[in-house]
Amino acid sequence: MARSKAGDFKAAKKAARTRKKNERSRRASRAKAAGTASEEAFLRHYHLKKKYTVRGGAGIPDYINLGKRGWEFLEVKPAKGAKRLLHESQLKMFPELIKKGEHVYIFYYTRKNKGSKAKPKYSFTFQKILLKMKHFKNGAGPDPDDLLD
Repeated sequence: MARSKAGDFKAAKKAARTRKKNERSRRASRAKAAGTASEEAFLRHYHLKKKYTVRGGAGIPDYINLGKRGWEFLEVKPAKGAKRLLHESQLKMFPELIKKGEHVYIFYYTRKNKGSKAKPKYSFTFQKILLKMKHFKNGAGPDPDDLLD
């Protein structure tokens, strides 16, 4: 049976695509694990009880918790990087909650790497900030560069 060069070329292209896809998948799973790990560490650190905590969706805070003084709205963000700022939908929702008299907190975390690159482990430190209307005056929302010391 004769082999063609076209078939070899097609197989090589498919192999290259698969390598790229697998690399992107590994990178994405590590990034997701880092975000998930930060929120799990947040729950452990602040002893939020699952029966009093609701996981939020898009546009609303990450967690809605029934605290001693009523409902608390909690948002978890990294202290550095592009994801440290609020999204557009959150920029609309958070001031409305504050005007209604709700307690809206944003938790900025810093992450330290531990473990190996294949099995990363992280340690987190959190800083809690109560949001007020003054944080939304400029239209961009709270910025950790201004809020954190």
